[in-house]
Order: sequence, then structure tokens, then C-alpha cells
Amino acid sequence: MSDSLPTNWKWKPLDELAEIDREQLSVITPSAQEFFYIDISSAFEGKLRLPSNKIPYGEAPSRARKVLKRGDVLMSTVRPNLRAFAQFDHSDDLTVASTGFAVLTAKQGVDDRFILYSILSDNIAKQVEGHVVGSNYPAINTKDVRRLLIPTPPPGQQRKIAEILTTVDNLIERTEALIAKQESIKQGMMHDLFTRGVDEHGQLRPPYEQAPDLYKPSELGMIPKEWDTSLLEELTEKIIDGTHFTPEYREHGVPFLRVTDIQDTSIDFSKLKYISPEEHRILTLRCNPMRGDILLSKNGTIGLLKIVDWDWEFSIFVSLALIRPIVSKINTRFLTYYLQSDQTWAQIRKRSKQGTVTNLHLEEIRELVVAVFPAKEQERVADVFQTMNRTIDTYRSDLEKLQHLKTGLMQDLLTGKVRVNVDEAMDALDE
Repeated sequence: MSDSLPTNWKWKPLDELAEIDREQLSVITPSAQEFFYIDISSAFEGKLRLPSNKIPYGEAPSRARKVLKRGDVLMSTVRPNLRAFAQFDHSDDLTVASTGFAVLTAKQGVDDRFILYSILSDNIAKQVEGHVVGSNYPAINTKDVRRLLIPTPPPGQQRKIAEILTTVDNLIERTEALIAKQESIKQGMMHDLFTRGVDEHGQLRPPYEQAPDLYKPSELGMIPKEWDTSLLEELTEKIIDGTHFTPEYREHGVPFLRVTDIQDTSIDFSKLKYISPEEHRILTLRCNPMRGDILLSKNGTIGLLKIVDWDWEFSIFVSLALIRPIVSKINTRFLTYYLQSDQTWAQIRKRSKQGTVTNLHLEEIRELVVAVFPAKEQERVADVFQTMNRTIDTYRSDLEKLQHLKTGLMQDLLTGKVRVNVDEAMDALDE
């Protein structure tokens, strides 16, 4: 490799750092009763997900072959572009990997986590891409895996690099866990708020089972007596979808939004499509989005919602529905959250003729039944969800920063561009 390295680093082939499918690697036999089985769907970008249950030998796929031990690094050799790379650091329960993996066992003096991070690097991704054969089922052979070149520092620096990247990974995992916890709390809160609501003191009403006198029957089941129900079309000025034909895209012009453009909290202008002002004017004769409207994805990915909180002009594709609430009847924020609730989704699934909902028709959207709370209660409920969403968005922002930090650290630390602080004497003893 031509890239320069620090003076005490060397380019080493992977098989100098690790045994590839070590000779003593056990091959599963009928004598095994049950075991966990890992295939390439179980690993991704350094993370390994063990199956919940063991399988008996007789039910194991024919490719279940390699028995793992703690510390082994798994590198997928079939479809390596999927980056099914991970480290096995779980219990000593019998675990078997598919032959679709190369099993890397760190040699003496080599840090196994350093091997994992090295094979996850862009350096290895580029080398693997050059060795892959086949298009429908791309793969890299074991001989080429052995020859993959790793920029290798002394053992002390390997350990320090692995420790730093492991620390960032742990922070990423904790942040992901916080997001999952908040999402779970939000789901539970949605159920409570859209079945019980909150009283004038901001407290959840007792459930129907505890206080049936506070409730009345409705199309949605038992609801608080203060609530009403209404069809969505009765609460809106307009429910319409975007253009049903693909317009002519331009390099510049008026933004043209599709489902993919509303999947994140903000619009990514680098990926937007644009149409001419003339075509936009024609499309707005039928569908003219404006601030305060709600956009709902209705084809392909169902149920994504976004309130239009900007003033720039744009048009939309057929995969998006425009919902314009009558604000004197219903709070826009409240309606957006209600359209994400189990009460709404139960109606959508009931109307769908398929097990998986892939399309929503405008008529189905118009006929959705909405629980209409008193105006102040709508605001209180909307405020609860807005606060929760802000917390989740903060965690997601933290997660994005950590992921960027890890990417930068891997590039800097695994190439020697940034040196880690390790006692040189300790490095000399390790060598």
C-alpha cells in the first residue's frame, strides 16, 4: 500500500493478525443437541444479535458449521457489502456460525477489538470491493480475506485505539437505548391520552373500568363524556393528494416533495427534486400546500406526518396527501398526533384489504373517525407530545453527533493520522 504510516506502524496482511477459520475451529456434528445459529442477517456494522431460541441439529441449515468462542470476530464473505461484521462476546452457550462468515481469531499480542474496527474501516471496504466476484450473489474468497492489508500499530496502541472506539460505541448504544425507552413511553402515553385524556388539572382521567360514569359509548368505543367524534372530512377544509403524474424535473426551480422528503425532522434540500415555476402554478390549481397544512404519506410508506411550518412554495407528489384542518374545530398539532394513534391505525387496518397496508385512498382518509376533545384539552395533550418529541429529537441529535464522531475517529486512529497517547516503553515491551 502506498499510504504513509507512522514510523512504528506496518501494513500487515490480516492473516498475520488473526487466524482465519482456525484449524481447531469445531464443525458442528449430530452429537450436538441444540445451539444458537448465526447467519449474516444476525450481524451488522459491528453489532451482533443473538437469536432468542436455540435450534436442534436436525433443524439446522446445511450451512450451520462453525462453532464460535468468545472474542472471535465474524466477517461475512458472502455479500460483504452488507457489512455483516461483528464480534462474538456473548455467553459460552454453544453458538454456531454460517459458512458465510470467515471467523477471525486474534493471534497472541493482537487486540481482537482492534481487528473488528479495522475490518469495519473504509480501508478494508475498498479492498473488499476490489476482490468481490459475482453480481447476483457477490462474495470474497478466504484467500483474498487473508491478504487484506491492515495498517497496524504496536499492541499498546491497538488496545488504546480499541478502548477509545469501544467507549464511543457504548455511548452510542446507551443513546439508542434512551431513544427506544422514550419511544416506548410515548406509545404508552398515546394510548392513555387518546382513550382517557386529561382533566382541567392536567391529570389523566381514571380508566373506564374504574370510573364508568365518566364515559359514554361512541364509534370509537367508550370515550370521556366531554369528548365528541367526527369524520376527518368534517374537521378539514381540504383533503387532497398531489399530482398523479411525474413532472419534468429541473436542476433548479420550485421544490417538489415526495414521501422520502418528509421522513426526517427537517427537509434535506440536497436530495430534493425541483420543477419549473410554470408547472408548479398548474399543479397548485388543484393542490396548493401552505403553512399550517398537514402532509400524510399514503402510498408505499404509510402514516408519516409533517406539519408545514415554512413559507416557501412547493408542490407534492401523489404519494402525499394534504390535510388542511379547520383550526376553529381542531388543533393542528393535536390532529397530527391523533393521526399517529392506535385509534387511527385500527381504522386503517380494518379498511385495508391486505395484511400489510401499502396504500391509503383519499376517501378512506376522509372517513377516519376522530375523537374531538374540548379545545383546551387538545392543547394540553398536544403540549405533552411536543415535549416528549423534543426530548427524543435531542437524543437523536446526540446520536447523530456520536456517529459522526466515531466515523472521524476511525478514519484518524486506524490510519495513524492521530496518534494515541501510549507509553512508548510499554509498546516496546509488547513487541
